[in-house]
Amino acid sequence: MEQLVFFISLGIGAVYLVSILREKWQKIVTGVIVWGGWAIAFWKFNGAEWPKVVALTTLACLPFLFEVYPGKYADAVRRELNSFFQTLLTVSVLMYFIIQAFKIPSGSMMNTYLIGDHLFACKFRYGWHIPLTHKYLKFASPVRGDVIIFKYPLDPKKDFIKRCIGLPGDTIEIRNKQVYINGKKLIEDYTQFADGDQFLPASRSVRDNYGPVKIPANCFFAMGDNRDRSMDSRFWGCLERRYIRGKALFTYWPPRRIAGGRHERPQFEN
Repeated sequence: MEQLVFFISLGIGAVYLVSILREKWQKIVTGVIVWGGWAIAFWKFNGAEWPKVVALTTLACLPFLFEVYPGKYADAVRRELNSFFQTLLTVSVLMYFIIQAFKIPSGSMMNTYLIGDHLFACKFRYGWHIPLTHKYLKFASPVRGDVIIFKYPLDPKKDFIKRCIGLPGDTIEIRNKQVYINGKKLIEDYTQFADGDQFLPASRSVRDNYGPVKIPANCFFAMGDNRDRSMDSRFWGCLERRYIRGKALFTYWPPRRIAGGRHERPQFEN
């Protein structure tokens, strides 16, 4: 969603800058050229969303180019359009680069996060995806215990939230629901197991018995705190860094859970 908002604001912003030209024909000709370049760039970036996004952006750009409103309201309409564009640009920059709101859709992170919790995520903690490219500008790396937001590798349109358990180079193994990192038992106080002590054999499922598997470079092993009800790295593999979108900060809704959520650090058994 943040990428779509960012692209829409780019399209409107480009046409908005063109609208400062004095001559109407200059506005229209230059605006069409700028809009066409933006539309082609967006088509190459996300062809699936192209029709509806281009249609929406085109409707938003028409008032800037053609001023299709009564002359006596021109000044007031221009002020409102300027305010609208500035707000959209500010929101898109915040969503893409700084902070974004997420809603917990499932119980995979219970009881750290509950279904329906709303939380903020820091978008720049680990790095930025450079707009219009597939490049990633790296900052810090996730550490063991961080709760991270990422694009689901099997369907990047979906956002997932899990806890980072394994780091690049680690060898991870799960024996009867107990996680071992490089042969050492991991102590995790934040987990819960909906099925209690019932174990599924490795021949039936990787949920309770997995590995050992060495985590590749630039990859992480993500797991939900509600281990028996989580679709995570046990099922779809290690998480590549390029899918990571940010670090969970805190819950802001509902009021009784404000500031909830935590990045507890698991310990190794001595």
